[in-house]
Amino acid sequence: MRRELEIGFGRGHFMTARAAANPGAAFVAIEWRKKWQGDLLAKLARVGATNVEVLTGDAAELVPRFDVESFDCVHIHFPDPWWKRRHLRRRLLDRHFVVEIARVLKPGGTVYVQTDVLDYAKVVLVSFEGLGLFQNIAGPLGYTTWRDEIPERSLREMRCARDGTPFVQMKFVRRAESMDLRRAAREG
Repeated sequence: MRRELEIGFGRGHFMTARAAANPGAAFVAIEWRKKWQGDLLAKLARVGATNVEVLTGDAAELVPRFDVESFDCVHIHFPDPWWKRRHLRRRLLDRHFVVEIARVLKPGGTVYVQTDVLDYAKVVLVSFEGLGLFQNIAGPLGYTTWRDEIPERSLREMRCARDGTPFVQMKFVRRAESMDLRRAAREG
């Protein structure tokens, strides 16, 4: 059975649509805001989707608990950029977390990331490309679109499209060749 992970489900629009459109797949959705867990559960109930496990907490603490190579796909939509310099350490998509994503993703598995903060997008590109664990489908430091592949949209993506706010999409594929994740974590 295909298994997908969404990190930061927000208001739950994407996960609700994705789960309803793919009843044969299993999903895990993580969000640190506890109040949004109830919103997602209500939306899932309205569409009759029973294929989602909803977790509340810090993804940096929850993802390391998953088994190795347990997901086919990871979705990360508009992660918090943590603007202030003193908060930069809170950013999720640093090199250490990218190693954790590689660990839980099956070889050939895909990570879909989108953001409307272009400076953060550059950090994400360097984090994913710098360790050699992932291939950027768009080429080095490139952006792509995956709308034809993943038709479901997050609320933030719909707002960006409506308001004309530029955003970028990135698609990374976990390299199939064997890798020493411990070494990659040390080098990160």
